[in-house]
Amino acid sequence: MNRNVIKFGEAGILAWEKIELKIRIVTNALVSNRPLLLAAAKDKPVLITALASESNYLLTLDIADFGIVLNTSVYGTRVATPHQFLVEQGFGP
Repeated sequence: MNRNVIKFGEAGILAWEKIELKIRIVTNALVSNRPLLLAAAKDKPVLITALASESNYLLTLDIADFGIVLNTSVYGTRVATPHQFLVEQGFGP
């Protein structure tokens, strides 16, 4: 994440430093009979992990594969680019 945050300059770096303190790593499993709307099979484990850990956000720069779910909430997890996330958190324009 750090290499991508740098692209947003000083404000992005300062915002990330605050956000990073709130991140926690969890282990979990997910069993669901609900469909996942991702064409790329390689990306489904990423989304499933976010859902299983009950993450509030999944941040991605992979617009090509996650484009169908970007700016939406997938079963309670918001999918956004890092830029969108920072804007939603009140950092940036």
